[in-house]
Amino acid sequence: EDVQVATQVVNLLNSQPDLFETKLFREFRAALHPLVTRQLQKYDPVDYSARVTSALKGSRWSDALAALEGLQAYYQVAKQGTVQRWVRECDRVENEPLRLRLLDGVLRAGRRTGAATGGITA
Repeated sequence: EDVQVATQVVNLLNSQPDLFETKLFREFRAALHPLVTRQLQKYDPVDYSARVTSALKGSRWSDALAALEGLQAYYQVAKQGTVQRWVRECDRVENEPLRLRLLDGVLRAGRRTGAATGGITA
């Protein structure tokens, strides 16, 4: 019975997508987010670590920030050696506030617990 009710709710929201964006469904969206994220990873895996590395090597700082956000959003964790290499790459950033945002993202990317807490603003 519970599954039937849940299916009806999802079908209703599918037929009225604007309703899903209302405040009434905020908790429902929050509860669905981890499930949806895991499902998306199965079908469209993106190697955000490779994107970060490429962006940092190419001095594309905004691309690096975006890739770091992707790492957090998809609960990917960078290996310790990768984080160390990224920190060295961040030393090349001349703009101090930008360097700090990048370093913040890099250090968060290496954190194993709570990887999705806090965000990076571009």
